[in-house]
Amino acid sequence: RFAYASIEELPAGEVLATLSFSYTAETIDTEVIATTLERNDELAVEEEPAVIPIKVMEPLDPSTLGYSANLELKENFNVNFYVKNLDAAYAPDITVKWTFDGEEFEQNLGEVTPLADGRYKVVLAEVFSYQMTKQFEITVEYLGESIKEVTYSVQQFFERRLASNDSDELKAVYKAALDYGAAAQLYFDGKTYEGGVYDCDVAHLANANSNPDNIITANKPEKQTLKEGSIEGFTVKSASLVLGSNTLININFLYEGDIEDLVISCDNGNAVTEPVLNSDGRYGIKITGLVSFELSKDYQIRFVRMDEAGEAAETFVLTYSPYTYAANKWDNADADLARLMHAFVAYGDAAYAIWGED
Repeated sequence: RFAYASIEELPAGEVLATLSFSYTAETIDTEVIATTLERNDELAVEEEPAVIPIKVMEPLDPSTLGYSANLELKENFNVNFYVKNLDAAYAPDITVKWTFDGEEFEQNLGEVTPLADGRYKVVLAEVFSYQMTKQFEITVEYLGESIKEVTYSVQQFFERRLASNDSDELKAVYKAALDYGAAAQLYFDGKTYEGGVYDCDVAHLANANSNPDNIITANKPEKQTLKEGSIEGFTVKSASLVLGSNTLININFLYEGDIEDLVISCDNGNAVTEPVLNSDGRYGIKITGLVSFELSKDYQIRFVRMDEAGEAAETFVLTYSPYTYAANKWDNADADLARLMHAFVAYGDAAYAIWGED
């Protein structure tokens, strides 16, 4: 038992006292009860005691831990890392650090809720098509010291699964995904984007033998852009596909009215970003949440002008599909773009064949 008294006003977080102790048992699981008295000109007010847990345990044996990594393929290329056989009491002492495509990240496992099977899951990144050959450099640290180092890539995952006993349908997805990755590398390498230049490591393509000629082709989609209804002063200027990140539908339009009166939604349930006014006077929106097995789907983007009473006055519906963009670029003079469209459709077809209409 100890006591500390002060008449000075201390800033929040100030250390009032340090408790030192020794012990002989292998482990300690106890607590200290701290009671503070707040000075008051009229009387002293006793606060509720603060309970400070003290737990001292044997050091963690790193050899008891297990590790794995996997890819969530059905929707997007999401890479996850798992730590298993970890007692929750040691989780705050474990930090997973990783680098990917020039960026550094870290996650303390004390901030992660374990899965039902006890594993700790760390979501490393969503990998974009052109990044399949790029390596995750993963380090697991215990109290600041490295206890495990792992390298991993999406290409590595697919190649291992192609050599497994997975179904032919799944292997078709793996093969098409690798071809899509290789085609994306060839198309995006060296191109600029907001913030930099794509570096796609084209000397090591994602697909078998790093050969562009090995990329599978598909049948040209029969998709068209459909328009229904009208809004005064409203014109859709372009619809396209964003492939240099996660897959998005990009729509640009002109509107002479108050943009606050325009309600925009996607009938399919996908999220729509807020309109952004571009320097050319056009507004831009993006349709998010596109997944591999729904790339052939038609998306209905609904624009509704609301009147002063908050009622729908005019409506315009644009029907557009990622495959519409692919069809428009199918025989493009840019051979790299045409190849990318063929591989993109082949990948979407393979994913739909196994997960479509679930």
